[in-house]
Amino acid sequence: MKLVRSTLVLMAALTGLALPTNSVADEVSVPEMVCRLAAAIIVQEYEAGNTVKDDELEWYENVVQNGVEECDPVPNRALLIGLSTLRPTNEAERAIVSDANEYLKKILPYDVYVPMAFALVKGEFGTPRNDLALYWIKYAHEIGIPDATYEYGGLYRDGGLGIAKDPVRARELFLQAADRGSNKSMYWLGVEFFQQDGKSRKWKEHERWLQKAAEHGSMDAVVTLAEAYTGDQMTDVFGIKRNIGLGRRYSRIAAEAGNTEMMVLHASYLLRGKDNSKHEDAFFYWMNRAVDAGNTKAAELLEQVGPRLRQSYQETRENRAKLRRPIFKQCPEVNRCVVYKNQYGGTTSKSCAPQRDYWNCG
Repeated sequence: MKLVRSTLVLMAALTGLALPTNSVADEVSVPEMVCRLAAAIIVQEYEAGNTVKDDELEWYENVVQNGVEECDPVPNRALLIGLSTLRPTNEAERAIVSDANEYLKKILPYDVYVPMAFALVKGEFGTPRNDLALYWIKYAHEIGIPDATYEYGGLYRDGGLGIAKDPVRARELFLQAADRGSNKSMYWLGVEFFQQDGKSRKWKEHERWLQKAAEHGSMDAVVTLAEAYTGDQMTDVFGIKRNIGLGRRYSRIAAEAGNTEMMVLHASYLLRGKDNSKHEDAFFYWMNRAVDAGNTKAAELLEQVGPRLRQSYQETRENRAKLRRPIFKQCPEVNRCVVYKNQYGGTTSKSCAPQRDYWNCG
């Protein structure tokens, strides 16, 4: 969106806009100049032929008719366009910017602070404003929003928005964000930081962070662990040793989330280990599911090895059937008798019955 007014023209509009003022100041919950800023922006956008939403026009008409006591809530989009336009050069203008920011803190949910900062950088509200973006990221970090702390750390890692690179400060912020529950920071501590500091050889620490990130919902961490536990590619990179059980677990999580590459990897995990013969149905289930989802690699592999695997599974079952011994041994029956005698040693009765001869079982 390209604005057509300069800061000076906008400030003139702010002071000259005819809005009724409430005589009872205590009843006004929005600073008057914040109200005027939003109103001036709506007029400016309308005159410039830019998109103005119906609810913004209704708000403007209501304020013009009834005064600033009807200002709350102010359309936040209009305020953000105003903030992107204003370039304060004196105390009065800086006060308007400060009041507008404070008002936005009251009406916006916490989870939009970081996306809003990115939108300010991209110029989605007019002129790109790195200074305002940094203000909101820093504020969100200070009030404890995990993703904001992660993004703040990223500015120190890469440099940006006027912040110089500082790897030490970046890691401090990533650790803080991870403690606050940011799975992005946990993943970075497990992978990206190691890639920048590979000489540390803190294998277990990086594995622990990856596992923690996976537990907190990072699918990137799940995929990384699933690949690492194969022992095929990443052992030398991360020092994570082969682990079929954990590899199956993480690859299945990613497969169930719809990752077709992980479906194929999980199927390959099922072929590994001493119990692979138990997973015939599961192997073909995941391979067929990957094929149905459009994975050409899975289709090629299934065409190449599918028939041989079916035959191998069949031969395994047949061999096991031949080797399987009966649960009960075949024992001959003999006729055994019990003789009952009295106290004088005389035979009183005799009882005979067929019994198995366990000493001579075949």
